[in-house]
Amino acid sequence: MAEARSGDTLGAVLRAARAAHGLSLRDVERRTGIRNAHLSQIETDTIAKPEMAILWDLASLYDVDFGRLLALAGHARGGDASGGRRRRMTVALRALSELSPGDQEEALRFMAKLKARRRDEAPPDSAPRRSEEAQPDSAPRRRDAAPPDSATARRDA
Repeated sequence: MAEARSGDTLGAVLRAARAAHGLSLRDVERRTGIRNAHLSQIETDTIAKPEMAILWDLASLYDVDFGRLLALAGHARGGDASGGRRRRMTVALRALSELSPGDQEEALRFMAKLKARRRDEAPPDSAPRRSEEAQPDSAPRRRDAAPPDSATARRDA
């Protein structure tokens, strides 16, 4: 795909990327599950700030830079930190769900190592972040594992 100019909108960049791949709106709908009418509204800039998860799917399909799409959509500018974190988690979980079970396990092991490395690199006088206090250092429970029995959870609490 030709490099988009700095004045291009999100819709123009996505429309050009779709055309460069020779895809119709219906082709993109079949591959991503995003309705073609919604895609059309994004491409015509009727929807200027689509969800991050949608941008992730389109960036992956079109092989375009996700960060650039975020910036064009206005997600990269400050704003509500908790909402931004929630959107990033949605994108990460969607990406993780598309992996095979073995790759999911590998990704979770990597994240645990990254968390441990950041904790080890933190200055000794710094307090742990809330997310570190709330979660034990044990490996996360597998998605396909059965949830704990509620009676057992209450008894152990």
